[in-house]
Amino acid sequence: MIRYLFAWSLLLGVLGELRAELNVESGVQPKVNSSAKPIENTTEPTPEPVKENVPTGPVRPDVLTFLNGDRLQGKLVGIDAEGTILWTHPEAKAPLQFLSKNAEKIVISGGAPAKTEHAFTIKLLNGNQFPADIVSLDGEKLVVTTWYGGQMTVVRKMIDYIVPRQKSSLLFEGPTSMEGWASGRGNGKTWQYKDGALTNSKQGIIGRDLKLPAKAKLDFDVAWTGNFSLLVSLYVPSVENYSNNCYMLQLNSGYIYLNRNSSRGGQNNLGQVQIEEMNRKNKAHIALRMNKEQKTIALLMDGALVKQWKDPGEFAGTGTGICFYAQGQGTIKISAIEMSEWDGRMDELGSDASVGLEQDTVSMLNKDKVSGKLNKIENKNLSFASSFASLDIPLDRVGRIDFAGDKKNTEKADAREIKLNMVGAGNISIRLEKMTKDKAIGTSQSLGKLDLRPEAFRQIDFNVDRKRSDEEGAPNESTGNGEEGGSGEDF
Repeated sequence: MIRYLFAWSLLLGVLGELRAELNVESGVQPKVNSSAKPIENTTEPTPEPVKENVPTGPVRPDVLTFLNGDRLQGKLVGIDAEGTILWTHPEAKAPLQFLSKNAEKIVISGGAPAKTEHAFTIKLLNGNQFPADIVSLDGEKLVVTTWYGGQMTVVRKMIDYIVPRQKSSLLFEGPTSMEGWASGRGNGKTWQYKDGALTNSKQGIIGRDLKLPAKAKLDFDVAWTGNFSLLVSLYVPSVENYSNNCYMLQLNSGYIYLNRNSSRGGQNNLGQVQIEEMNRKNKAHIALRMNKEQKTIALLMDGALVKQWKDPGEFAGTGTGICFYAQGQGTIKISAIEMSEWDGRMDELGSDASVGLEQDTVSMLNKDKVSGKLNKIENKNLSFASSFASLDIPLDRVGRIDFAGDKKNTEKADAREIKLNMVGAGNISIRLEKMTKDKAIGTSQSLGKLDLRPEAFRQIDFNVDRKRSDEEGAPNESTGNGEEGGSGEDF
């Protein structure tokens, strides 16, 4: 009996020594390090293991899309000075390398800008716009400060306008999955989630209660192939009935109209507008500004005001949700949905960039407007010379500043320039020198040398003046078949 106890004790001791020498790697079977020496006994207490932060949900990959329509999931490592994209993939031992001249875009997951809310939006003649705080302005330059790029200097003649930013926070940003989205009655699962977008290849309805406030800003990107027809229901009570007690915005190739629909008054057309350019597009940025008190809905497309409708009767929308109803025979992708409260100001919508201004113009928050020469901004005050007086205007009373000029983009085209699209809203074009996980360094014709924080950006656009080779043709096939996979169509 003693012999058996001794043998059992000896076996436990050997197993204990082997366990101490195990080198455990995630997802790999433990291996015995036979060359290591046994761990000696010590009187010091064993320290507690450090607990790592474990993600509460699945980590979404970045998505690289090429000009030929191919797509690859993984993670962006960086971009070097030669324009080579460094990319990791679960099936590759080392980072892969791709030429940026063959890339269309990279959708970056997990972007999380700081909560700092800058006071102004700076809009440039090349279409770039970005949030910033104003430090100073003189006859040659505007100096601003940002959380994502530090202090930046803007060439004055490249500025289109400056407007104050809203103080309200973003109430919804997505989509990030199918969670929270519901299909219309009898539609089945005609919509899927894929790579940060809702996609659809046949007729069907999808909706969500976004808790639309009385004054709401709703923005989204839409891309399509084939015959485009999309109905957007606003302030709908239920996704089960997309056409009751709500407003229905019909977007088609060539024309747009708005209907009001109520259980009491039936359906009424509030007016339509023809946009021939829609026949030549296959994507657009849609911005809606809705005011229940004023009973108005304004539509902007790619930054330009298309139409503002006003309901002569009672506000028809009795709910707080939205629905997307794909009605055409092609494919639709909806992405970059953002919803927030709106302060009701229409002067944020921008000026006509094709119309030149002979003088600088300052619009006040109280609706007053003066024209003349903006000499400088210093210590949060504008020094402004009009035809009748010299004015000192506090910056916090300004509703908008439009700069004089021919309003034409004077920048020379640069094939190596990329566009960095910001989380939330905004974008900056830059000739990239290098990008790592910590910084993006490059040069802008309007902003000079830049050192930016990559976490501020949600998407990188390459070769912005080139079209994908399959843009006019049929979409690529996808092997995804689940809610988190492909829709059977590609964009």
